[in-house]
Amino acid sequence: MKLSVDFSLLQDAVRTMGAGEVEFDISDEIVPIQPIDAQLGEGFEVNFEDIVFDDGLASYQGRQVLLYIKDHGNKILDALDDGSKGKRFHVADCRTLDEMRRKGRSERYVVTNDLSGNFSISGQDWKTRRGMKRSGT
Repeated sequence: MKLSVDFSLLQDAVRTMGAGEVEFDISDEIVPIQPIDAQLGEGFEVNFEDIVFDDGLASYQGRQVLLYIKDHGNKILDALDDGSKGKRFHVADCRTLDEMRRKGRSERYVVTNDLSGNFSISGQDWKTRRGMKRSGT
């Protein structure tokens, strides 16, 4: 079955942005997933110094990432009940990250490229003093 697709509006937008043509090949070759890509999907702690903020966006080993703090301490139940009460995540360099660097607390960050909004978090129930954690899935 032959498909007929009109890309003229897309091509106009490309020209408006001043982008040039790029050569590429479409192939059915299966490219194996690199170990770093699988790890980033899960999220893991890295040395903060290994995160690059070119153009302000966070990247790790050439992959764009977001950073978050896994340990929610005694606020774990609040975060589990209502995600908006959890600690924030960062996709770019900001004042909060600058402040954490100054305080020497940057090692607490986890990097991931999972954009689902579900993060693995941990903490301690302040009533029972029992440790808790939730997987990002």
